[in-house]
Amino acid sequence: MIAQQLINGLTLGVLYALLALGYSLIFGTLSFINFAHGEVSLLGAYLAWFAMSRMGFSIIPACLFGIILTAVVGVVMERVGYKPIRTAPKLAMITVSVGFSYIVQTSIQLIFGTQPHEFNVIQTSSWSFGGITINSIHILVLVVSILLMIGLQLFINYTKSGRSIRAISLDQDTAGLMGINVNATISMTFAIGSALGAVSSILMGMYYAQVYPMMGTSIGNKAFAAAVLGGAGSVPGAMLGGILMGLIESVAGTVLNAQLREGVAFVVMILFLIFKPSGIIGKEVVKD
Repeated sequence: MIAQQLINGLTLGVLYALLALGYSLIFGTLSFINFAHGEVSLLGAYLAWFAMSRMGFSIIPACLFGIILTAVVGVVMERVGYKPIRTAPKLAMITVSVGFSYIVQTSIQLIFGTQPHEFNVIQTSSWSFGGITINSIHILVLVVSILLMIGLQLFINYTKSGRSIRAISLDQDTAGLMGINVNATISMTFAIGSALGAVSSILMGMYYAQVYPMMGTSIGNKAFAAAVLGGAGSVPGAMLGGILMGLIESVAGTVLNAQLREGVAFVVMILFLIFKPSGIIGKEVVKD
């Protein structure tokens, strides 16, 4: 039973990690938490569902449709809402992000309705061995998520654009003086974060076989907690934090009570941060 829950927890964990990467990337470049990230990411799942059920797209083009449009929405949101107030106190940006969160959530309900939509998009096969059951959704989620996380880490560390993101996260003004296009790099960061979030929401929709308006808030809160647990602004930390949140939540549902599983994960996060406020991999910030 525990082994099965570890598989389920790892599957949920990598989905939280994908979404948490968006929080960490944006926090790393602008030093604020984008509370609209979960809702924007949910657009990916709804747009993919719409493309398949209403436009007749097959699964891969529909998913690409949802991912690309979600990335565009993320960039537009940054240019319209965040760029004009970058130099304002961070509280202003946080407030705007909360406003965007409600706008996107309300728009989803007005356009797609308030009821869940079925998201059975692939034929599911299952394999059992040693008391553990793994189905094709588990494998799809794990393979896609792990490949994307590895790809992002390679992109950040070994490409010119990735080095630009790291430079801006260290010092935005100095990066601009060194010839880095700060505006373009920040927009690229929002595009990447939103696209990864869209992939996470699409895979989450496949995992639960449905999409619903509050799904963005639910997984967004857990991904935010995962990003903080791993270390805000740390890409490896977001990956590790997401996986740990998924494992804790899944195992707690078996050992304790299924209704308490989410609360237990947050309790563990709070207790850990009491003793290490910077997170698992995050760096301590020393103020003069």
